[in-house]
Amino acid sequence: MSQLQQEFIIYLLLPFLVALGLGCPVIKTLKHLKSIQAFRELGPQSHIAQKLGTPTMGSWIFVIPFLIAAVYYYFTHNVCPNIPLGKCVSAEEFLVGEKKQILIAILSFVAGFILGLADDALKIFQSNYKGLSSKQKLLLQFVISTAVLFFSGKAFTILAVIWAFIIIAGASNAFNLTDGLDGLASLQMIAGVVAFQAFMLMRGDWTFFPLSLALVAVLIGFLVFNLKPAKVFMGDSGSLALGTIIGVMAYLKDLEWFLLVFTLIPVLEAVSVVLQVSYFKITKKLYGEGKRLFRMSPLHHHFELSGFTENQVVWGFFVVQIIVSLTFFVGLMQL
Repeated sequence: MSQLQQEFIIYLLLPFLVALGLGCPVIKTLKHLKSIQAFRELGPQSHIAQKLGTPTMGSWIFVIPFLIAAVYYYFTHNVCPNIPLGKCVSAEEFLVGEKKQILIAILSFVAGFILGLADDALKIFQSNYKGLSSKQKLLLQFVISTAVLFFSGKAFTILAVIWAFIIIAGASNAFNLTDGLDGLASLQMIAGVVAFQAFMLMRGDWTFFPLSLALVAVLIGFLVFNLKPAKVFMGDSGSLALGTIIGVMAYLKDLEWFLLVFTLIPVLEAVSVVLQVSYFKITKKLYGEGKRLFRMSPLHHHFELSGFTENQVVWGFFVVQIIVSLTFFVGLMQL
């Protein structure tokens, strides 16, 4: 069996099967703990009627198998030439080059997960949708992005700190805002990771290949329980972790601008919120009454309220993202 075949089994098949096996026990446990999703009163009323009582924090279904695969990859990834796989144990190799980037990506995922976990817990115990305040969340994301910059070895300047925050917190929050319909965030992450990894392979960079395989595998397993009608939601613990790791991987590889292509839908979701809030505040100041650009933000709610079904929005957005990425690659091959 070739090494590539082994990696597909270890990082694709096994994580998928573990996620699949964890689904029912995790959902049962979350229901027992009354980990129920709270909905904002201004959100689509159909969501309250259809989704009320669905447990959240289901991210455990994909976080556990992903971290097992990721940690295994970190400790077996061979960066020492002419030494068998798993035998490269010199202390310096664990904190330099590819090893360091892998570790930063894994720890960033964990940090995003913990941040989201705290947010989810507050929402559940307070029985409302607010959780952590925006300022608290942004402050903690600033700490994460600054830590990533510091340990990445890149120049540590004020502009670099700001740039790292924009990319990592931006990606994290974009996926958090995208997680509003059954299966939407998971499908967008799968599309984004596949496109990002394909581009990396075209550059001859295999650093995050196993991590990308594992992410796709566990999210496909999670989708079995998250597609409409969802039996469980990933919660902020899932969406913030996913957004953080793809933002960090792009940042570490200096591919930040490509997130505009590979994760276009989440970017538009985030931009729609910024535009909606800004336009409302400006028009309220000018005319005494706030106006809206969209029927509702994020963008997926605008399409819902425009007459599209939830499935049409979810799969429509997925197809659009695939087409955008494919168009990019076709254009790239023409150069």
